[in-house]
Amino acid sequence: MNIARIIAQKFGYELEKPKIIELTLRTHLNNLFQNYEIDLVFDVGANKGQFAKMLRANGYQGLIYSIEPGSVAFNKLKATSRSDAKWKAYNLALGADSCEVTISISERDRLASLHKFSEFGKLRSGKASKILRQERVEMITLDEFIKRESISISKHNCFLKIDTQGHDFEVFKGAQLCISSLIGLQTEISLKSIYEHVPPYGEVLGFCQQKGFNISGLYAVDRDGTTLELIEVDCVMVKP
Repeated sequence: MNIARIIAQKFGYELEKPKIIELTLRTHLNNLFQNYEIDLVFDVGANKGQFAKMLRANGYQGLIYSIEPGSVAFNKLKATSRSDAKWKAYNLALGADSCEVTISISERDRLASLHKFSEFGKLRSGKASKILRQERVEMITLDEFIKRESISISKHNCFLKIDTQGHDFEVFKGAQLCISSLIGLQTEISLKSIYEHVPPYGEVLGFCQQKGFNISGLYAVDRDGTTLELIEVDCVMVKP
């Protein structure tokens, strides 16, 4: 028995072994990438490249295809990725169809979305829901993107990360040909919708499970500070 336990018992306390704390998203992804030998990442809704930079900080050395529709964020993404030969950046939107679309850039972290804020989203975001500007951008499907870039996904262990401010499910709809080749994915799921026309989280999870994916981790993105209700979570899934 160690000295700390002896002292604690003298004062009527019992020391317990610390519980294993929940893995952080970063640590979880690092373990997942190593376990499944991920060597290609589609980073959809890349913003300024934060997700890709986190992967590089984790030690990931494989290919990254970052896709961002907002022009200002894309310019920063392009500048950040320029010196990395295995990290490519594209000024595009991904969705269920191939067409030209209008995106709205809001005060909310200068994020781009194809969806309007819901009434709950306006209340939640306050002044941050203000639209700064709108931009026209090309939208294609993930299947079309892979074909256009001549990516041989069958030769890689692929991971799909999506963070498109309410448009994630539409990206899945445009990935009908390639989704069977994906090993893992990360998508932002809304438990209380910030944006309009976002499907219920059960529908999104059901779709992914039908495609063979199982939940590997859930990580809080936004939570009500008063009620402690979850609002948005990052959902990591794998295909064993």
